[in-house]
Amino acid sequence: MNPGRYIVAAIIIVIILIIMWYIKMLNKFQKIEDTMDETDSMIKVILFEYVQEIYLIRNLFMKYKFAPEEFSFEAEEIEQITGSINDNNAIDVYKEIKAQDDTLNDKFADICNYFPKADLDEYLEIRKRIEFLTENYNTNISEYKKCIEIYNAGFKVSPGSIVAKLSGRKPIEISEKLKEA
Repeated sequence: MNPGRYIVAAIIIVIILIIMWYIKMLNKFQKIEDTMDETDSMIKVILFEYVQEIYLIRNLFMKYKFAPEEFSFEAEEIEQITGSINDNNAIDVYKEIKAQDDTLNDKFADICNYFPKADLDEYLEIRKRIEFLTENYNTNISEYKKCIEIYNAGFKVSPGSIVAKLSGRKPIEISEKLKEA
């Protein structure tokens, strides 16, 4: 047997292993990016649903002319708010919606005795959905931050940083708003 064949075979095996490792690292980065995209989309869907739920409460309050003046959502504004949700303002939109929700919730304590049982039940159902949406929002924000941390950690490890640079990826900066959320 020719020892040169063994050397060539060993080199080919090493090259194949390096290629497999490189592909595995690329897939790891891609998987994290996909998770971040899914989480980001879920946050936007949650915000959209939250606005809709607040609008339902507003309509319920309007039935009895109890909607606070500072409550500003009209049907056209819902489309503007939900259509304008993007990566840069999602947290601001959430804070605005949450403030509207808090205002309505505070107002409800003053007027709940005026609601018939059916409307009271409807309000409580909406509140449950809002609580679920808020929980989901917080979970998705945490998941998004965790993904960014994992993604950025890949740049700190030498092999990961080589793959990231070769594939044109860059670390993601966490905005101040996202850190606070």
